[in-house]
Amino acid sequence: MGKAPADQFYWADWLRDVELQLASTSSRGIWANALCHMWFAKARGELEGTREKLALLCNCKLDEFDQFWNEAEALGFCYTKRNPNGLLTVRNRRMYRKAKEQENNRLRQQRYYEKHKDDPQPNANIPPPSSSSSPSSSSILKKETHIKKEKHTPSPIKLPEWFKQKDWDIFVSHRKAIKSPVTNEMRESFIKKFEKLKEQGWTPDVVIGTMIEKGWRWFKPEWLEKDRRGPQFLSEKGQRTLDNVKDVKFGGEGADD
Repeated sequence: MGKAPADQFYWADWLRDVELQLASTSSRGIWANALCHMWFAKARGELEGTREKLALLCNCKLDEFDQFWNEAEALGFCYTKRNPNGLLTVRNRRMYRKAKEQENNRLRQQRYYEKHKDDPQPNANIPPPSSSSSPSSSSILKKETHIKKEKHTPSPIKLPEWFKQKDWDIFVSHRKAIKSPVTNEMRESFIKKFEKLKEQGWTPDVVIGTMIEKGWRWFKPEWLEKDRRGPQFLSEKGQRTLDNVKDVKFGGEGADD
C-alpha cells in the first residue's frame, strides 16, 4: 500500500496510558522512535528483527533496548513476541489493526473487480440514439442556454404616451438595484399602478424620484402624508438624485447600472 506522510497521533491516549506512563523515560523515548519507524515499515505497525538491529533502528544502546523490552513485556503497553528463530517482534496494536483493515478492504475491492470485470455494462445493449431520431447533447445544451437567456432577458414593452421610456428604464434599474427586479409578468400591473397615481396628480418622474430618494420598492401617497408633501413637492435631495439618474444612458429595460 502507499505510504502516507502522516497519521493521527492521539495525545490524550499517550498521556492516559497508565502502563506506558509507568515505563522509564528512556523506554518511552524508544517507543516513540519505534512508532515512527512502524509507520513506514513493510508491515505497518510492526517491527521485527534481532535485538541488535532493533536497538540500532531505535537509536539506543543494547542495555537501554533490553530495559525497554523488559518493561514492555511487564507493563504490556505494546505487543511483544520472542520468535523461535531468535527474532523479536514489537507491534503497535492500533496502527497494526488499522493497516490490516485497510489492506483487507483493498483486497475485497480487488476481488470484486476481478469477479465482475468481464460483466457487460448495464447499458451496453441499449443502442445509441441516432442523429435523425433525437437531438444531440450539444443541441439540447444550446436550447437550454437559449431558454435561460429568454427567461432573464425582458422583452420589449409598449408604454402609454404619458410614460416616457427613460422614466421606465430608471424605474426598472432602481428595482434591480434594490434586489427586487421587475419581471415580465409584473410590468402590466405596474403600468396600471402608475396610471392610477397619474390620475391623482403623481407623474411617473416624481413617483420614481421619490422611490429613489426613500429607497422604496413602490410608492403610495399616504406614505408622504406625515411629511406633508404633495406631487409638486420633491425634496432637493430627491430632485438631485432624480437628475443624476436621468443622466444615465440606459441600454434597455434590463440594462445594468
